[in-house]
Amino acid sequence: MFTLLTFFAGMIGAITVLQGGQLAEFYGGYSSAVITHAVGLLAAALLYTVRRKHLPVRQPVAPWMFLGGVIGAGTVVLNNMAYGGVGVTAIVGLGLLGQSITSLFVDQFGLLGAAKSPFFKEKLLGLAAVLAGALVMVFPLNGANIAAVLMALGTGLTIVTARTVNARLAERHGAVRSTVMNYITGLAASSAVLLLVGRGEPMMQNFHLSANWFMYLCGAFGVGLTIILNVTVSKVSAFALTLLQFTGQIFTGLLLDTLVKGSFSVQSAIGGLLVATGLGLNTWLDNHRKLAAAADEGH
Repeated sequence: MFTLLTFFAGMIGAITVLQGGQLAEFYGGYSSAVITHAVGLLAAALLYTVRRKHLPVRQPVAPWMFLGGVIGAGTVVLNNMAYGGVGVTAIVGLGLLGQSITSLFVDQFGLLGAAKSPFFKEKLLGLAAVLAGALVMVFPLNGANIAAVLMALGTGLTIVTARTVNARLAERHGAVRSTVMNYITGLAASSAVLLLVGRGEPMMQNFHLSANWFMYLCGAFGVGLTIILNVTVSKVSAFALTLLQFTGQIFTGLLLDTLVKGSFSVQSAIGGLLVATGLGLNTWLDNHRKLAAAADEGH
């Protein structure tokens, strides 16, 4: 169940990359982050209103657990700013590299309250397939600039950190409350950044609505993504979560490219298959190791 949910989260993630990129092209990178969080907060507030009588009792939390939205705002800005310098597939591939590295550290050391899931050498083959798949999708980065590449890589760090922090808050306040807080803090952070460095963007100079209404739903789709991740992050290791989410994201991205742009990338498809192979291998190794450990305890 949690595996399927995580895969579905990846599908939603691919849609939000498209929506966020379109918003950034129309309004500017910083402005699009504000719009995304404003719409997301509205959607989260409506969900809270419907579910408030069924929410769990809140438990005490550490102040750092409220920072998930601030970190997530960084992800939106980095994604949107990288959109013009590299393609969507490259953003996904580079983001995967960043997420994979960050996830390994989170699992290995149990950072930010995550359960420890030590890396073992047998997983190197699966990891190699994942990295090979990412490289196939990303290179050659024709026309890309270094700043955009670094921004796309940086999303890996912010994505894993934000979802881990949000999960800790969700465990104590519930997924719906933590999602509302995520968008409150994210809106505050992105608004501050816009006022500081984004006042020259199109939205601030001449705001007008686009006929492309679908892109405005980026924040609403993001709410669904956040809630799913809040539920699954404590049930699946950070590394497996990264790979499952990516698999759903890349194949949905291929479908979107075909439908929206009328093009299909064989290179991206091959890369995605390599990633899926690495995912399947590492998932099997994890399950085999857990079963073996359980059998040893039974004796």
